[in-house]
Amino acid sequence: MATKSIIVGLIISSLPLLGWSQKVNHSFTHWSGVELGFPTLTHRGGEMLSDEHALKTDDKNSISIRFNFFEKKWTNTASGTGFLTGLSFGMDSYDWKSNIALKNNGDLSENQLQFIENTDENYKFNQLNVVKASVPLLLEINLSANQRKHFHISSGVIAHVHLSHDQFFLYNNEDGRFQNYRKQDVGVQRFSVDHTVRLGFGKYTFFLTQGITPLFKESSIKNIYAASFGFSIIPFDSKSEETKKKYNIKERWKI
Repeated sequence: MATKSIIVGLIISSLPLLGWSQKVNHSFTHWSGVELGFPTLTHRGGEMLSDEHALKTDDKNSISIRFNFFEKKWTNTASGTGFLTGLSFGMDSYDWKSNIALKNNGDLSENQLQFIENTDENYKFNQLNVVKASVPLLLEINLSANQRKHFHISSGVIAHVHLSHDQFFLYNNEDGRFQNYRKQDVGVQRFSVDHTVRLGFGKYTFFLTQGITPLFKESSIKNIYAASFGFSIIPFDSKSEETKKKYNIKERWKI
């Protein structure tokens, strides 16, 4: 109870400063932008899958992209340290190292996900694509009030809603080269939560994520978690910088 009282007291004491800080320090929020990631699958706690595991990913062909187009930050410090949230849409593509396709056998038994090895088709890509919407809740710490030259680090959770998933195949056989999509429920969870650590310098950000909840339902396959690392390739900070410049001009000239 004492801890809760302290937290509530800190929040209440910060309220009068939020309006000012939001105008000045919005550009110190490092979420909005286009992010490129490199996803993989692990066991609980981040233990990598063995090379013999059917869901071992081919790292050179596994990729993710995320569009973070909304952000909101609550802060009362000159350097912009505070809590932030936002919204994003993206897709993770897991490419398998083995020459397999995933199949749901349709019953309700344990481990209903099957790995179908196809020796007749030489897969260049055999991927599971997961489309998702995501919402972060992060504590971001900025170590300088200089907008262009400051180190920032954040940590927290990202909640995902998996909107759809399908399999993409690009392969060749004796009849030629083919590609197709297969839309089938292979047991991906509807919701998942990741832990993330993000750090960067200036407007550039690098991130690491590790799943807290499994990517697949236990009825499909147990103990499989998503993980990734990557960086922001196009930060969306031009609008916030312009907002800060206009605010500083108004303050200087008392407009």
